Amino acid sequence: MRVGRVLMVLALALVVGFASTAAFAETKKRGSVNKPFDVGLIGDFPYAPEQQQEADNLLEELNGEQLAFITHDRTELPLGKPGLEETRTTRQVVPGVVYTKVERGRESKKDFYTVDVTFEEDPKSAKTVAEQLRADGYKPRIARVADRATDDPERGPLGYLVRAGKFTNEAGALKLEARLEADGYADSRTVYTGEDGGKTTGPWVVHILKVNPDRYDGTLEPELATGIVPGRELLTSISARTDSLAAINGGYFVIEASDGTPGDLAGISVLDGGLVSEAVDGRTSLVLPEGDGEGADVAALSDNLSAGL
Repeated sequence: MRVGRVLMVLALALVVGFASTAAFAETKKRGSVNKPFDVGLIGDFPYAPEQQQEADNLLEELNGEQLAFITHDRTELPLGKPGLEETRTTRQVVPGVVYTKVERGRESKKDFYTVDVTFEEDPKSAKTVAEQLRADGYKPRIARVADRATDDPERGPLGYLVRAGKFTNEAGALKLEARLEADGYADSRTVYTGEDGGKTTGPWVVHILKVNPDRYDGTLEPELATGIVPGRELLTSISARTDSLAAINGGYFVIEASDGTPGDLAGISVLDGGLVSEAVDGRTSLVLPEGDGEGADVAALSDNLSAGL
């Protein structure tokens, strides 16, 4: 038995195969009657390693009850302003593996769906694309991307996004994306401005898998999408192909051909002793030693590669 492989990347979406049961109302011919239901409420627990067994036993007991859902009453996530609505649902996958889904915030009135037509490193190139879009009958705008990674040695704006359209739903943006692609803007993609990194009320959905190695008797393994680089594969497909209990994304990767090789990992990756992706000099990486994982670390890594003929 194995917990779904911790994916090193190359999955298109984070999909969780466990749905919490929600409370419901039963409708009858002569009106609507609320049906009573029970819920499970868990506080901020456990506090110490010696309480972990007790916490796991509690989850097993709760999973055996006929509960509408299980939720947490604990410290809120540091996303958005304090006090935003936040709900947590938890279930035990198998002994030693607990899945938690956190839903926080609400859709912001100022956020919307739009289409990113292109990304340019300098404002002149962005203006050139915008002028061409106007000539083709579109109404573009340019968004300055100011934020860089904290360890980026460069200074100044990261670049400029050329965007078009403003929609309250994704369907409208997707139609515009199709029109733009038909007119030759092949890199167009639909995005939601709430994911730009600015101030927003959300919503956020966080999926957490907690594995207790003292109780879980399976394995935790990395897996590449399609089994090789390049290539991309949906997370659900990877989980099914590897017959996993659960799976999560493990890193970043190239999506568009204009940015490199689709599916190529962003940063160093070593699987089963073999190098499958080179380092991005100075980029931090998660180092997991073989065996019980003792000595795990997050470190900035570099490499030096040579090829012989």
